[in-house]
Amino acid sequence: MCAPNAPILSGHAVNEGSELEMVGWTESAVPAEHPLDPVPSAAPNIGEEDSVTTLEIRLFGTLALERNGQVVSHFPSRRVKELLAYLLLRRGEQQSREQLAGLFWSDGDGDHARRCLNTSLWRLQRVLGAPPHSGHPYLRVDAQYIGFNTASDFRLDVAEFEQHCLWADRVASPPQQAELYRQAVTYYRADLLTECYEDWCLIERERLHCLYLRALGRLFAYYSASGEHDAAVDCARRILA
Repeated sequence: MCAPNAPILSGHAVNEGSELEMVGWTESAVPAEHPLDPVPSAAPNIGEEDSVTTLEIRLFGTLALERNGQVVSHFPSRRVKELLAYLLLRRGEQQSREQLAGLFWSDGDGDHARRCLNTSLWRLQRVLGAPPHSGHPYLRVDAQYIGFNTASDFRLDVAEFEQHCLWADRVASPPQQAELYRQAVTYYRADLLTECYEDWCLIERERLHCLYLRALGRLFAYYSASGEHDAAVDCARRILA
């Protein structure tokens, strides 16, 4: 069952100010108790080089990595793919090696699990590759902890979806809120990681699906009240799908 106010994970994969600027918002539209970064006077000029180097990551549907529209690499194993997904869903946090080893290789002893983690981590780093132009590495790794580096040059569909839902909750104007919700649901192409059935994934899948249904419900109410019946029917169909 969906919670009425499902929590939203924080993420730093999107530029808050530039996104608000692009859809016509300013800081004054956001309540003071939830301040955003200052909105620039104009949207940043994103050059061709930036669009080429940014790592595009999709978790809705099946996990995919792309750069400049091209698949970056294929994953050597299911565990490597799931390890990356887990770190992305907990982006900004550092996970202990012991916890990761126990989560993904619980069927073996401690030494075996740690060796498997080290091997999978090495393989994952090969999949991600080095960041272009000596940028921030995608992973933060030390002797005890592993995490996805939110300072690296990446764009994550789940983070975009969550951030737009959060912005929508913070604005007071119904048309502005509807536009942000409309943008949010475009990122939700399918349920989270449809090929993964681990408990940690099922919990996140349900949470994000509830957030998606909530956004569609808000859009349905807005479109119904404003007489946009075709849009309202489309939202109802997606809710019932």
